[in-house]
Amino acid sequence: MSFFKRKTLLIATIIIAFLLFTITRTFALLETIGSGTAELDVVDWIIKIEDITINENRTVSLNDLAFSGNDNVETGFFAPGTTGTYSIVLDTTNADVSVDFEFNVDSSVFADHDNITFTMTSSDLDLVYSNGKYSGTILLEDAGAYHINMNLLWHEDGLHDAEDSELINQNFPIEIGVNFKQHIQ
Repeated sequence: MSFFKRKTLLIATIIIAFLLFTITRTFALLETIGSGTAELDVVDWIIKIEDITINENRTVSLNDLAFSGNDNVETGFFAPGTTGTYSIVLDTTNADVSVDFEFNVDSSVFADHDNITFTMTSSDLDLVYSNGKYSGTILLEDAGAYHINMNLLWHEDGLHDAEDSELINQNFPIEIGVNFKQHIQ
């Protein structure tokens, strides 16, 4: 082999060795930089109804309505001219998100008694009624405890006496489902 070829081969070998050394150092450098960790705080969905945390499907029995409105009816009984009221507390104080809520009311047990009506009211919360559903939003900055009254009103109407007598000694459950979801604008 000629001297020129050996010199070219030696220079090429040195250049290749230098390139390999540079490439391996560069990859090693990138590998050491490519590490890290991330921590995410996930919001709490702590919503309470009657001091019971609602974080899964749960049935809560609400009994003992307070009756008012007719002095001619024994205390604690539902009759024409009276209103039965049950107050619940919806507490979002410990929720970390704004909340949309919807109360689904099934008062079909009174379908044959149009003089008995069910309503939900609140003096400190805006409730929107549509098709048997009461809904609203509690924004994060407004989180707190809200009072909602469920009202069962028996309108005094002499035309319904015969039909109303069917109600004596009957149980009439009114099912109210409540759904919560995060409010997103």
